[in-house]
Amino acid sequence: MVTRFAFALAFCPRAAADALSRAQSGFLGIDTFSDDDDSSLGKMKRTHPYYHTTEEMYKEVDRLAKVCHADMEVTHETQTDVSLKVVRVRSKQAPSNATKINRAFLLFGEHSRELISPESGLYFLRQLCGDVDMHQGQDRNEFLAASDVMLVLNANPRSRKQVESGHYCIRTNPDGVDLNRNWDEKFAKQDNSITNPGPHPFSEPETKILKRLVEDFKPTTFVTIHSGTRGMYMPWAFDMEHLAQKNGPAMRRILEEVDTDYCQCPFGAAGKEVGYSCPGTCLDWVYDKLETPYVFAYEIYTGRSPNIGDDDELKFRFEQQRKAEKHDSDGEESLLQLFSGAQSGVDMSEEESPEVCFSQFNPDTEERYNSAVANWAAAYVNTLSLVARDMNQSPSKSISAERGL
Repeated sequence: MVTRFAFALAFCPRAAADALSRAQSGFLGIDTFSDDDDSSLGKMKRTHPYYHTTEEMYKEVDRLAKVCHADMEVTHETQTDVSLKVVRVRSKQAPSNATKINRAFLLFGEHSRELISPESGLYFLRQLCGDVDMHQGQDRNEFLAASDVMLVLNANPRSRKQVESGHYCIRTNPDGVDLNRNWDEKFAKQDNSITNPGPHPFSEPETKILKRLVEDFKPTTFVTIHSGTRGMYMPWAFDMEHLAQKNGPAMRRILEEVDTDYCQCPFGAAGKEVGYSCPGTCLDWVYDKLETPYVFAYEIYTGRSPNIGDDDELKFRFEQQRKAEKHDSDGEESLLQLFSGAQSGVDMSEEESPEVCFSQFNPDTEERYNSAVANWAAAYVNTLSLVARDMNQSPSKSISAERGL
């Protein structure tokens, strides 16, 4: 029975870690904690007090709903024993007849250990409500005049509470299913890895809710936010060969423009850029099944290369791609060799201590945290603004927006 109560994002880490790492994370019923165990639940807050617990995040959303300078609606979507908090923000003023509204769905926190994903979404929400300033050069009213935004800030709330208690390596939901492999797009066979897709597509209450939400909302833009590396991706993720054809050039242009200012990291087809196949993702499902014209996956932090703009392998790949664009080639020869080191780092973090996992996927100082949330909130604004501009300049995309495709 589905109930609704109105209150008016690493994207593809390889399946190399085994059940041992999940046991170390308290995931097989070993050393799990109840909500009443304050000593364990306080670990994240004791060591990294600038992060929000699930309860703090939800209280902040409720506070914003009372003071938001935009039209903000908060709902709860429930399936069995799982409830996801959903936020929708739009302008209080009716849009101009000349403006096509970009219906943007942003999904955060599918993988519970990627704490920085929901944190960036919360900061983005604060900006939309006028609670904190927008990035220099960005205008809140102008943005909302062209965008209707729906956010799921915490898509894996049950496991996130375990992460908050100090089990920083947990990626899957409490049933051991990777929510970003549980979508019905090139679905893979069930296994015992940390990317276990589950017994069948949409077997999990979380993905059931998310499927229903995106189907009802009919977004023109979909963005899923993760961490573990830095990269800005588009379909396809299911293998390393296929590139998105439908609206592919437009998506790639937007990625490159945003990437230049906010990431300086690899951009393009997800599977091709990360260097391994990722079947069963929300990225591919929304693009294929809903025919959403603009679909992106952002990887926003890695402890291996925490500082944007440093001369690291991520920036090297970015520069390589930009040069290749000028010569009408893709420069892919060194791709797998380049990223083998990055991938081995992700795999190693799965087998290390919880503290290693935390630092791999999340900023571990307040300065890096503040920099990340501000930078990526600005990137989300820029991305959606570019899509809105693209929609209003292209008749074909305007038609798609009017039809809710």
